[in-house]
Amino acid sequence: MSVGGAQIRAVLLAFALAALDLTGVHATETLSWIGGTEIAIGRGERGPWRMNESRFDYVDDPSVALDDEGVAWVAWVDQARKDVLLQRFLRDGTRLGEPVNVSRSPEIFSWLPRIGLAPDERTLYVVETPTARCWSFKLSGPGQIESANGPYRGEKGTVVVGLGGYQMFDSMAVEANGNVCIATLISGCISVIAPDGRLVEQVPTGDRVTTNIAFGGPELKTAYITLSGKGELIAMDWPRPGLPLNFLNK
Repeated sequence: MSVGGAQIRAVLLAFALAALDLTGVHATETLSWIGGTEIAIGRGERGPWRMNESRFDYVDDPSVALDDEGVAWVAWVDQARKDVLLQRFLRDGTRLGEPVNVSRSPEIFSWLPRIGLAPDERTLYVVETPTARCWSFKLSGPGQIESANGPYRGEKGTVVVGLGGYQMFDSMAVEANGNVCIATLISGCISVIAPDGRLVEQVPTGDRVTTNIAFGGPELKTAYITLSGKGELIAMDWPRPGLPLNFLNK
């Protein structure tokens, strides 16, 4: 957000990666950038004292996942609508269909949507922050959502899990076996959720503001976790391998 009602843009920057074949690329080689694609645009106006009397109509917190066909799934927040939206894009920026409203609940409006694909790429996961809720969307093909015809508002997805108590979800990664690992605020841990919604475990991190997790190292069995409260990036051995990422380590 910026002063004076300046427009705020959420721009997809992942097409450059999606369009590249990184196989055999060495550290000394140069990767070229092919530009970005504007997804959404909104406004923001700062009030006279920090957040007081401010208008938050901007678009915010985009998150991207790439399938093996190079289709980019993008989730972002529309503060004016108080909705979390999900849309698909080809490598060249072409939009596939209309944005899907993920939140559908302005009264419990979420932010920080994070997304990830299951190992078979037939399921897309989307997590919400304040509800500590994880949604799943069945995919009928690359970039195609199969509607779940939800009972309340015709939801296209289904809720995998909603944790109780005072805790919130942030960023996520997926294990090779399909478990979803979600950085969990307040509780200060990584919540490991099975595809059937079972809470496998919560791994303490020692920081209530645990914000992200990614897998690397030999066999992808090292978890790299950001501890924003402490300003630290830590690494820990993980009992199960992470899911290799398309166009990176797969």
